[in-house]
Amino acid sequence: MSSNSVGLPNNFDRFREIWHVDFEFRQDANHCPVPVAMFAKEHRTGAEISMRRPGYWRAPTHRSIPGSDALVVSYSAPAEMSCFAMLGWPKPRNVLCTYTETSAGINGLDIVGLVTKRPSLLEACDLFDIPHMSKEHKAEMRDLILNHTDCTEDQWCMIEDYNREDVLDDIPLLHALAPTIDLPAALFRGRYLKAVPDIELRGLPIDVDFLSELVANWQELRMHYIRRNDALGLYDDEGSFRENRFEALIEARGWVWTRTASGRPELRSRTIGKMCKRYPELRPLQKLRDQIAELRLGAFVNTVGADGASRCPLMPFWTRSGRNQPQGRDKVFLLSLPSWVHGLIKPPPGCRATPR
Repeated sequence: MSSNSVGLPNNFDRFREIWHVDFEFRQDANHCPVPVAMFAKEHRTGAEISMRRPGYWRAPTHRSIPGSDALVVSYSAPAEMSCFAMLGWPKPRNVLCTYTETSAGINGLDIVGLVTKRPSLLEACDLFDIPHMSKEHKAEMRDLILNHTDCTEDQWCMIEDYNREDVLDDIPLLHALAPTIDLPAALFRGRYLKAVPDIELRGLPIDVDFLSELVANWQELRMHYIRRNDALGLYDDEGSFRENRFEALIEARGWVWTRTASGRPELRSRTIGKMCKRYPELRPLQKLRDQIAELRLGAFVNTVGADGASRCPLMPFWTRSGRNQPQGRDKVFLLSLPSWVHGLIKPPPGCRATPR
């Protein structure tokens, strides 16, 4: 049943205002967001707020957004809440993330064309046949925002228009999702999403001297363990895993192996771990790959900022079970790496554990 919430179910009437909010941002040297533009639209009245740097600091109108009886809606709430934090704005009491609610609605379903089963905004719009901007336009604007620190007035106008388009694409998505949203559960998820930015922005303190030494000697260290533990001869003299050698091994041993869609042997750690139960002679290979040979040290280095802290997106509710799965483009979360690498964590001087 619709109500005065303009097309939303009547349980949304509890909110005095419903603000759809989106930030555009780039990252600084510490991998923290630098807000570039913000657009917000109130659901019932149609009131709009548009800001761009440096106008954030002198604009008082943002104070109306996070009122205790207001709802803030966005497609990626942790990203928006990170920008709130960087600007020193108070966090809204009520948050609803349309990405999270889309993921909850399709969780575990096999959907053609949705490989990760965790959709982008445009993919979520496609699920409900909602018209949206083109992928090419989105990619072009993201490049402008991420790679241009000094924009012309025309470029600023393009960024503001794009920022507004993102919100206008998200509003019909909320309409499509709303009839099936369990609102108390969605708000409970939103409470967690408000906490995620505090974790991400704090990061993990790293011993950068130890990391520099490890990077400088990484290839030599890899080769030491490969020469010592590669009993099956699957790595070449440069330390590269040779898939053709592994294919020949499978054929020679008569193993039954899981294949990818293209017919190649599946080499994910989980797959190799399962196969070790069937073929125990693979256990040294599994340990070698997991501990050092395929360790993405460079991807971890990409998370370490100028201040010596490692920051990686936590990706809340990414898994089917609703857990975090920290990752990023060319980034890997330290605690997902082998335990011996965790020794890189080094609290800064004067840091003490909080007593329980």
